[in-house]
Amino acid sequence: MKKVSLTLVMLLVLVSTIDAVATERDPFTGQPRVPTTIVPLIDRDDANVLWDLTHGVEGNYSPSGRFSNITSILANAGFIITTTDAGVDNIDLSTFDVVVICLGSAWESAYTYDEVAALLDFEGAGGGILVMSDNDGCPNENLDLLLSSFGVSTGLSTVQPLDLFLADFISHPIFNGIESLYLRAAGELGIISPAIEAGWAGAGEPLIGLVEDCRLVVVGDINFVDNTYMQEDNELFFLNIIGCLAEPGSVATEKTTLEGLKALYRDATR
Repeated sequence: MKKVSLTLVMLLVLVSTIDAVATERDPFTGQPRVPTTIVPLIDRDDANVLWDLTHGVEGNYSPSGRFSNITSILANAGFIITTTDAGVDNIDLSTFDVVVICLGSAWESAYTYDEVAALLDFEGAGGGILVMSDNDGCPNENLDLLLSSFGVSTGLSTVQPLDLFLADFISHPIFNGIESLYLRAAGELGIISPAIEAGWAGAGEPLIGLVEDCRLVVVGDINFVDNTYMQEDNELFFLNIIGCLAEPGSVATEKTTLEGLKALYRDATR
């Protein structure tokens, strides 16, 4: 059995500041927006994130490569980043809060039944899973066995234009503070229950999906947080996703009501 390799960087808590136009209305409070300091949804210094590399890294799509900037930002926000090539069925997933499965880091082979069983057990015990898929020119079938368990299919098409800006989202904590996202050569998702559609391209193609209690988030693009293409509000979006997945209790018990969403919003922006 191969040993789990660790990447551990803990620095200062990240604080991102964005200015909102004063005449715009806050969707939660109905009041005019004012400049505010936006921080990640959940601020923890003990959340452990596992990034799986078991199925083969394409090019340099790894936390130490094309994702090095977002990995550092995540560490700055207080998370502990770990990588493994041992297979998620060969390690103790209970020590982690979030597992990241990126197609760019799972390029050469598909997830097995044993691995999917381990991930489903992890999710059932309260763990969160982020999956980054891509367009129909990529081996999205490597993710099929896992995602089919949640009603998600990936890589249905390559959404046009290749340089895509998203501003059509549901009301959910992962979109707290998000005005626009940038995706590059993204892949359309197919989504049925128990997953729901959460973000769309201009023509209505689903590109972001989630399981409502924030146990699984799927984004149809691996480039939205790579060093070359991370722009718009992508950085904050990624932090919101990881924070939401890492803290099931606060979101799972409160997010189903409007008052709960307002409370989460106020907590994240005060």
